[in-house]
Amino acid sequence: MFENKNQRDADFYEQCKQIILNDMGYTTLKQAINQAITMSAKSYYITDGRISRIIHSKSVPLSKVKRLLFYHLKRLYIEYNKIENGITVSEVSRIISSSQCAPRYYITQASAKRIYYNELKRRKLRLLR
Repeated sequence: MFENKNQRDADFYEQCKQIILNDMGYTTLKQAINQAITMSAKSYYITDGRISRIIHSKSVPLSKVKRLLFYHLKRLYIEYNKIENGITVSEVSRIISSSQCAPRYYITQASAKRIYYNELKRRKLRLLR
């Protein structure tokens, strides 16, 4: 799990950095973070077990971001089931976790800001060693 989280954090930081560099400094960090959240992510950054639990779940999450992920994964499961009738939740979960890019980062603005600054701090500490 932490490997996925660490990779997500690093990828998100790089996405923000790239937005700022591409705009030659005219984009504020807040704008870059908000834009990066909605951009395609390299992965869902969650395990296939977690994906299975989300697909099996009957209760809709209260958090808007978690609700977006919930409905998106449910839709993917339905689509895969139409393509290959009888495919199991476990099989779909493995496919999603190993090969799918996510349409966005499923994190809140507050989490995104925290991720950015923590990753920046981690990289600065690594340079000092």
